[in-house]
Amino acid sequence: MSPSNAWADPTQAQVTAASVAYSEAQMAELAEDYPLAGDLYELADSSAPSPQALRGATRARKLAGHHASAATHAAALLRRYPADELATTQGTTTLRELGSLLGFVTIECARPCGIGLDGSPPSAPSKTEHLLYLSPGEHELQARFEDGVQVIRSLETTRGTRATVIIDGGAAPPAGHRLRAAGSLRGERTGLAARYAEQAGEQRDARRVSPAWFAGAMVATVGLGATTTWSGLDVLDRQRAYAADPTELGFRDGRTAELRTNALIGATAGVGVLTVVLAIVTDWRRRGSSSSRGARIDGADAVTHQHGVGVGLRGSF
Repeated sequence: MSPSNAWADPTQAQVTAASVAYSEAQMAELAEDYPLAGDLYELADSSAPSPQALRGATRARKLAGHHASAATHAAALLRRYPADELATTQGTTTLRELGSLLGFVTIECARPCGIGLDGSPPSAPSKTEHLLYLSPGEHELQARFEDGVQVIRSLETTRGTRATVIIDGGAAPPAGHRLRAAGSLRGERTGLAARYAEQAGEQRDARRVSPAWFAGAMVATVGLGATTTWSGLDVLDRQRAYAADPTELGFRDGRTAELRTNALIGATAGVGVLTVVLAIVTDWRRRGSSSSRGARIDGADAVTHQHGVGVGLRGSF
C-alpha cells in the first residue's frame, strides 16, 4: 500500500480538527510541554495527515524523551514523504541518533489492522504492515481488525535488534457476531476479556457528542483567536508609541493592553483545548458524507502565528 493511499481523504471536519490540534500543539511546544505537544501533533496527523504535523510529532516526542515514538515517526517521515526535503532530513537525523538504541519490529497483519502498544488504543489507519521502534524490554501488542477481531501478542525487544511479528486475525465474523478474539497466538485474550473490550467500546460510543458542540467550540476558538490577534497588534502599536514618547500615560495604557492580551491568550488556549477534546469525542457519523479531497492543514500555521503574537508580548512593559 502506497503512503498516498494509506489514508482516506479527510472530511472538512477532520481538516478543521487537525488545524485546531496543530495550533494547540505549537502552543504546548512553546510552553515546553512536550508530551502534550506530541499528543496534539499526533492527533492532527491522524485527523488529516501532513508532513508538518508528523515532523512536529517527531520533534516533540524526541524532546519529551519518548525515543521509541520519535524514531517510529521519523521512519514514517521517510516512508510517507520521500520527496519532502525537511521530512527526509529530520527523519534521517532522528534515526541516526536514536535507531541503534531501540529494537525495530515489523508487524504483518493478515488483513488491515490497527496496532496498540502497552495499553494504548489501536492506531489509525488500519494497515497490513506496521513498522515500529520499541524500547528494550517486554511489550504487549494489541491488533484490532476492521471487523472487530482483536489479538493480543506479547514480545520482548532488545537494543539494535530487528524482528517480524505475523498476526493472523482469522476469518471475519458473520454479520451480527459479537466481538471475539481469534487465532492461536500466545498471550491472546479470549472470552470475558473480549466481551469487556466490546462493552467498553459501546460505552465510549454512548459518550460521544453531536458535531454541533464541536462546531460551536470551533467558532468560539476562531473568534477568540481573532480578538487575541487584534489585541496583540494593539500592544505592538502601543509599544512603538511608548518607545517614541515614553510617558507615564503611555506606560499605563500599554500595561493594560498587555494584561488584556494575556487574558485573551489564556481564554483562547482553554477554549482551544476544549475544541480538541470535542473533536476526539464527537460522533462524526452524524454528519453527512461530504469530504474535502486533498485538503491538508497548510493554513494552520496562520492560526498558530496569531497565538504566537500574544505569547511574545508577555513582560513587554
